[in-house]
Amino acid sequence: MLYVVMGLIILIAILLVLVILVQEPKGGLSRQFGGSGVAQASTSVRTTTDMLERITWGLAAAMLVLILGLSKMTGNTAPESPALEDIEAAPVEQPVAPQE
Repeated sequence: MLYVVMGLIILIAILLVLVILVQEPKGGLSRQFGGSGVAQASTSVRTTTDMLERITWGLAAAMLVLILGLSKMTGNTAPESPALEDIEAAPVEQPVAPQE
């Protein structure tokens, strides 16, 4: 099951990269660096842009849910470091008050 979820995360990541690369830049700083700042007049182009944006958000949300689910399935068990055991076993010395 873990490998299926990891495979889905990888597939979504690849699809997310492809969808982002297909999108047209929205303007903003792209005009400053030589991009076209032409407004889109066609409604079909606007509809395609909206659809690609929704797909991007959907894929990002799916990836977030799968990553959180994978984290929950694995139990978030991190191996304990032997250094932590030494810190817990070491005696704690109380500071001595300065003598007058």
